[in-house]
Amino acid sequence: MLQNDLHSLIQSLSKSEKRYFVLFCKNKKEQAYYYQLFEAIAAQTQYDERAIKAHFREENFVKQLHVAKNYLAKLILKALRQFHGQVSANVKVKNLLHNVEILFQKELFGMCSDQLKKALKLAKNHQLRNAEYEILSWQRKIAQLANPHNYQFFNYVIEEQNRLVHQLEVKNKYWSLALALAQTEEDQELEKIKDDVYLTDFTKAETFEDKVLLFNSLYVLHLKLNNGKEAATSLEYLIHYLESQGLQLDDAPRYYTATINNLLSYRTFEKKYDEALFLIQKAKNVYGSIKITGAKSNLLKQMIRTINIELEIYREQGVIGEKSEFLKSALELVDNNQHKMPVSYKISFWYQFAFLFYTTKNYKQATHFVNQIINSKHYENERVDLQIAIRWLNLIIHFDQGNMFVLRYYVDGLKRYLKKTRYLEPYEIVLIKFFSKVTRVPVYEIKDAFEDIKKELYPEQKQALIPEAQDLLVGWKHWISLRISQ
Repeated sequence: MLQNDLHSLIQSLSKSEKRYFVLFCKNKKEQAYYYQLFEAIAAQTQYDERAIKAHFREENFVKQLHVAKNYLAKLILKALRQFHGQVSANVKVKNLLHNVEILFQKELFGMCSDQLKKALKLAKNHQLRNAEYEILSWQRKIAQLANPHNYQFFNYVIEEQNRLVHQLEVKNKYWSLALALAQTEEDQELEKIKDDVYLTDFTKAETFEDKVLLFNSLYVLHLKLNNGKEAATSLEYLIHYLESQGLQLDDAPRYYTATINNLLSYRTFEKKYDEALFLIQKAKNVYGSIKITGAKSNLLKQMIRTINIELEIYREQGVIGEKSEFLKSALELVDNNQHKMPVSYKISFWYQFAFLFYTTKNYKQATHFVNQIINSKHYENERVDLQIAIRWLNLIIHFDQGNMFVLRYYVDGLKRYLKKTRYLEPYEIVLIKFFSKVTRVPVYEIKDAFEDIKKELYPEQKQALIPEAQDLLVGWKHWISLRISQ
C-alpha cells in the first residue's frame, strides 16, 4: 500500500459509510486500536505519518505501523462490502450467487433455486448480462442433478446464453469504437469510423449500455470532426432516451447528468444561456430526488460539475450579485466535498469564487481563493490556464486596492511562473511591462498609461492582441475601460 492510500480511502468515505464503520467495529475489543487509528487518520487533512507515530507512541502496534494500516484498510473494505451489499444491485446478485454456491455444497437445491430466482429477477431488471449468464449456468447444473433428461430446459439455457454472448459481443464492439475514437485525431481515421455499421444502424444497439455508448461515441466523433450541431444532437437523442427509461437503472442517473453536463458545456460555449439554465434545472431535479452518498460518488462529481458551469454562466452574465443564495450553497458544496472532487474541479471553483468576489469588490474573500491556488504548490501543474488567469487576477485585485509595493512582488512571481510553464504570449509581455511600469508612475499619469495599453492591446481596425477566451477569463477589456472612465 502506498503511503497515502489509506488516508485517501478514509477521506473518500461518506458520513453514512463512516457511521457504518463505527458500528462495524463496535463491541469488538480486538478492533479498538484500529478504530482509534482510523479516527486519527480521518482527522488529518493531509497524511502525516510522523504525527500518527507520535500520537500512538505508547501503543505496541505503532512498532509495525505498516501492518496495522494494511489491516485497517482490509477492515474498511470489508465494512464497505457489507454496506454496499444493501445498495448496489450488482453486489446483491453476487451475494445471492455466493449463497447459491454454499447451499449447493450442502445439497440444499430447493433453497438454491429460490436464491437463483431472486438473482435472475435482479439481473434482468438491471441488465446485468454477465450475472444472468452465470445464473443460467447454475440453473442448468441443478437441473442436471434433479432431472438429467430435461433436454428441453438444457436447450433453452444454451439459447439464452448464446443470446447473452451475442449481446456482450455487441457491447464490446461499441466499447472498441469508443476507445478507437478516444485515441485518434486523424480525419481519415475518423471518417472511416463514421461509416461503421454500428454507428449508422441504431437498431444494432439493443441494450441500455449499447445505446449510451452509441450516442456518446457519435458525440465524440462529431466533436472531433468539428460538427458541433451534430454533436449536440447526439447528446439530445441520448437525453430523450434516458428520460424514456425513467432513470431506474443503477447507472442511469449518472449517465443522464453526465450527458446533460456535456450538452450544457456546449450550450454555454454557444452562449445560449437560457437553454443551458433549463438543462441545469433538469440535472438539479435528479440531484434533489436521490440521496447522494459515498456509493454515488460519480453522481456527486456530476453535481459539482453542474454547479461549476452554473457559476461560470452567472460570471459571464455579470449577475452573480443577484444570486447570493446560490453562491452560498455553492461555497458550502465545495467546502463539504473538496476531498472528494477532482483537483481540476477544485481549482476551477476557487477561480470562479475569486473572480465573483472580486466583481462584488469583496477583495478579502477574493484574495483568499486566489491564495488557495497560488499557495498550493502540488497543484501548480493542474489547469494551467486557470493557474495563469488567477495570477493575472491577483495583479488586478492588488492594483485596485492600491497595493503597489506588493504588486511588484506578484509581477515577478507571475513572470517566473509563465517562464517555467510555457513561452510568453505577445499580449502577456505587454501586460507585464504595463504592471511593472504602472507601480512607479505618478497617480495623475495612470489614466494615460491605461489609454496607451488599450490602444496597444485593442488597436482600431485590427484584431485584438488578447485572444477572446483569455480576455473573457480575466475580463481585461472591461477592467481597462473601467479604469479609463474613472
